[in-house]
Amino acid sequence: MPKLSLRTTLALSFASISVLMSLLLSHSLERLANVPVGCLQSIVLMAGVAMAVLSALFGVLLAGRMARPMMQLSDAADRLRRGEDDAAIPTETAFRETWQLSSSFRRLIDTLRAEQTKLGVLNAALEEQVSARTLMLDTANRLLFDSLEERQQLVDRLKELANTDSLTQLLNRRAFQERADIEFKRLDRQSATLSVFIFDIDHFKRINDGYGHETGDEAIRMLARTAAGELREMDVLARFGGEEFVALLPDADLATAMEVAERLRAKITTLRIATPAGPIAMTASFGVAQWVPQVGIDTLIARADQALYGAKHTGRDRVVAWDE
Repeated sequence: MPKLSLRTTLALSFASISVLMSLLLSHSLERLANVPVGCLQSIVLMAGVAMAVLSALFGVLLAGRMARPMMQLSDAADRLRRGEDDAAIPTETAFRETWQLSSSFRRLIDTLRAEQTKLGVLNAALEEQVSARTLMLDTANRLLFDSLEERQQLVDRLKELANTDSLTQLLNRRAFQERADIEFKRLDRQSATLSVFIFDIDHFKRINDGYGHETGDEAIRMLARTAAGELREMDVLARFGGEEFVALLPDADLATAMEVAERLRAKITTLRIATPAGPIAMTASFGVAQWVPQVGIDTLIARADQALYGAKHTGRDRVVAWDE
């Protein structure tokens, strides 16, 4: 019901009651005594009805005026819950209770907004700190990774230096021993075969003393490159010391090892070493031995070395197999 209609109806009701009350007061007690009882009852009933209607209308009007700011407060709360910061808080002052509730609600909203502002500042500061710490951690991680990578490279380099002969870049004696141990363990598991041959440069002292140590070093490097080119990738080639070399041939019997050694010997005879006096040739002698069960790597190498000794004492530049 519109607000104007309520007020108009309430005014008419008050006017009717005033008329009735005037009529009642205008009669004297004697006249009122002469009024029929039924009429008097009707007058009293009408007055009671009018008062009831007036009270109801007044209650409706009062409830409407109190409910309107409450609904506005509820609507503002819903808007704030949805994240609408511009929600208007009602400023109704007709009723003390409603005004107090609105004031409390406004203070609460102001406090929440202030705290929200503080929280935003704190969040921004925290994000800045997190970004700075993240950058620091990323930098530290990169430095650590670079350090570990450099350390690993250094370890690999040291391992390479520990296992490699510096003059020929072949395996050294210690590294050869490690590889040989691996191959001998495989022999026990697979019942395979294996052969070894040892070779060195004939009359190397003449080359070294007659043409200088640089020429002697070049002769050793040239022999190492040639041997590496003639062997398989699975074969193990190492410089054993001085001008002496050793080759381990997995899955090769004595005949195969003799063939490989002979091919390498023939290849060496074609090599020429440049010197100030002109190119010089060189030859090499070979001793070959095949592995048999119950024989270790040291014994096998010793047998090949005995065969090499035999090649040296039977004319050099030849391949000799170990024979019991």
